[in-house]
Amino acid sequence: MTVGSLFSGIGGIDKGETMGKTEMIHILDLFSYQQPPHFDGAVYDKEKDLVRLTGQILRVWDIIKDGQWRTVDEIHSSIIVEHNENDPECSISAQLRNLRKARFGGHLIDKQRRGGDLSALWEYRLDTDLKD
Repeated sequence: MTVGSLFSGIGGIDKGETMGKTEMIHILDLFSYQQPPHFDGAVYDKEKDLVRLTGQILRVWDIIKDGQWRTVDEIHSSIIVEHNENDPECSISAQLRNLRKARFGGHLIDKQRRGGDLSALWEYRLDTDLKD
């Protein structure tokens, strides 16, 4: 299936990029209850950036959906191993922030210092606890 056919309502992405079955399952897992991803920003160009950013957020989601604590570097390393992609760490941080936004599901992404109160190393996890 092409990315364009999956997000047929969004103009500018039907470039024939193919998406594997696993990626489609992750898209449905992350976006099944909402509209396709809506990225924005001062230099955002839908035609150039939508497929790339959608892939990034799906890879980050795939790694963090188990609810385990990880640093951005650990998420980065896991993406390389599991997806054979080298997403920049700054992009991973941006996707963690996006996942907190309502339009990306409003997920609770917990953050804590690893190594104590004076540490500058942060770790993140998806809060998988279901709230009543």
